[in-house]
Amino acid sequence: MQASPSASPSVQTSLPSGWQRFLDALVQRNAPPNSRRWYAIRVCDFIDGIRDKGLSQVSAEDVHAYLGRAGRDTALQDWQFVQLAHALEILIVDVARHPGQRRSTGLTGNKVRKL
Repeated sequence: MQASPSASPSVQTSLPSGWQRFLDALVQRNAPPNSRRWYAIRVCDFIDGIRDKGLSQVSAEDVHAYLGRAGRDTALQDWQFVQLAHALEILIVDVARHPGQRRSTGLTGNKVRKL
């Protein structure tokens, strides 16, 4: 996976206004500056998994399935899972503008637990 968001063409075409909206949302949502690269990497992984869909077509089931797979990854530590959930919440709620997704996916930052 590319560490640089601008280096990934699949993400460029998947995000409605490109990476800048996601990066701006990270700042607005107080994602730690030293973690923002990892937020982007985690979002890239999710987007790669929904390649056939646009962000506007992502369902709660898509998010739950992805989090379920991530939750079974024994290499992923709890804090990394929380970071992943926070990154997806920012992507879906703030960037893709699906405010109802927050309720239906249960993505609430530190309250998210591994499935």
